[in-house]
Amino acid sequence: MQQLEEADSLQFYWPGGDLMLRLVALFYIIIAPTLAGIFALVPLTMSGTLSINAGFLLAFVIAGAVLALPVSWFVAKRIDALFSSKGPAASV
Repeated sequence: MQQLEEADSLQFYWPGGDLMLRLVALFYIIIAPTLAGIFALVPLTMSGTLSINAGFLLAFVIAGAVLALPVSWFVAKRIDALFSSKGPAASV
């Protein structure tokens, strides 16, 4: 009975339940390194490779990884809506 209540609370926080959480995790694995790599190019382009500040580079990489969380959630939400019975217009 307690497991059922935990599953209901998970669906409250994640529309679509456990499937939505798995989709977000799957897309995060792909999107986070991509955005972190793109953001890592910014300080390399601004200061060059010989005079790079490691803290500046690390800050941009972390910013890219953090930005990947809402991007992954948005992509997973769109994909979930695309395959649900509601259609893609339901996620807008």
